[in-house]
Amino acid sequence: MNSLSASLIDSMSQSNAEKAWMKIPILGVIISACLFRQKMIPIRRDIIKKLKNRDASDVRGEWGEDWNLVCRVNEIVDVNMGWSPPLFIKKDSFKIVFWAHLDGLDLVEAFQEIEDMFNVMFDENDLEYVEGESYGNFIGLLKSKIVA
Repeated sequence: MNSLSASLIDSMSQSNAEKAWMKIPILGVIISACLFRQKMIPIRRDIIKKLKNRDASDVRGEWGEDWNLVCRVNEIVDVNMGWSPPLFIKKDSFKIVFWAHLDGLDLVEAFQEIEDMFNVMFDENDLEYVEGESYGNFIGLLKSKIVA
């Protein structure tokens, strides 16, 4: 099973048109955001297609004893990040799983829900660490905080 790499979204940068629109107050910012969002649509579709092509039993088998924990986190990911089905594997990029493609608050809301659900706290260092890591590493970090 191929993992979802952060390179899918890391390569996205603001176009010259988007930069030009950003210079115009209010309306320009809105137009620039719409142009950027249009670039995200095919990337998001590709990720969803890859998730739908994954076999749920294979994904479950990969997570092993962590499956129940992952399912609880995936519920939050599904609601806040819009990934359905959230069939993520350990090697998938944390950036993809928690990609705030809808608005910048998606990630914040998701983390607040995870903290509330598991009665844990993430500090800034935790978030900086997992940003470049895999989803499996994030689940490991969450497990360590639950035990502590």
